[in-house]
Amino acid sequence: MRREAAHRQHSRWSFLLYWRLSRGQQRFNRRGGRSGIVVEA
Repeated sequence: MRREAAHRQHSRWSFLLYWRLSRGQQRFNRRGGRSGIVVEA
């Protein structure tokens, strides 16, 4: 049970990292003048 909770937390962290990365990419694309590329997780 405890191991399952730890795994869930890890997946949550990886998801947060991926979300932040996608947000950064989105911001970069917007700054570059390229619109239409939206990364949604």
